Amino acid sequence: MDRTGHGQTGDGLKERTRAQLLRLYPYKDLLGPEEFAFDEGEEIRDAIVDGTLAARLPAWRFFKTRLTTSYEEYPCVEIVVGVDANNPDDVRILKAPSFSPRSPEFFDLFKGMRAPTGPDRDTLTAGIANLLASLVHKGRIEVDEILEDRSVWKLFRGDASRNLVIFEFDQNDRLAAIQIERGSC
Repeated sequence: MDRTGHGQTGDGLKERTRAQLLRLYPYKDLLGPEEFAFDEGEEIRDAIVDGTLAARLPAWRFFKTRLTTSYEEYPCVEIVVGVDANNPDDVRILKAPSFSPRSPEFFDLFKGMRAPTGPDRDTLTAGIANLLASLVHKGRIEVDEILEDRSVWKLFRGDASRNLVIFEFDQNDRLAAIQIERGSC
């Protein structure tokens, strides 16, 4: 296994991911609000994925790259791209939480995952929170609160806690919701 938690990705998946990003976010001379573009020359690299997440999603591969935005103060946004190796048309985007706290299609990958014990929940939620931290400059996570039906992680950029990542579990010990809320500065 490589450091992404999966075997080698010499199967052309990066190239297919590039093609999908170019289709989803085509180049434009002028981007409007909430529009993004993917530069054909942008590097696509393997995202480091926790081994537990890789085992729970064996068909999925995760890559890091960035999109150009329409915002002068935030010209590029780091993203993690999840791609189903069995169906490369199924592409899920996780934007840096400092740019956008919402990535519902991406988070849907994890919903329904069962974590019946505290250690299982810690491992699962830490893996997902670390994916978010990988998109933040000097990002790191720290547990904030662990309850029976909820886990909360602080997401830091450097020394400042910028966001809270909240995981809620249902009565069947399945991950039911993932939310990102703005934390203190």
